[in-house]
Amino acid sequence: APACESGLIETRALARDLAALLPRERLAAGLHISGCGKGCARSAPAAITVIGTAEGHDLVHEGRVGDKPDQRGLSRAAVIAHYSAAAMRP
Repeated sequence: APACESGLIETRALARDLAALLPRERLAAGLHISGCGKGCARSAPAAITVIGTAEGHDLVHEGRVGDKPDQRGLSRAAVIAHYSAAAMRP
């Protein structure tokens, strides 16, 4: 969203916000924000994959859009908080 009709979340702003939080080495391992469960933009696994769903944001760690999420139905704020906390860990 807004570029894709299938998108259920706004991807670009979330990607910018997460990229600002995460260490460079984590970003180098891959960050994929998919507006829906199709994952058209990236078929390869990423260290962090966020998927837009009707229930919110699902998170997949070290995987693809089609993999079983590690967390489901999070709000945008919860995703940001999750990775803010992770960025603070040594």
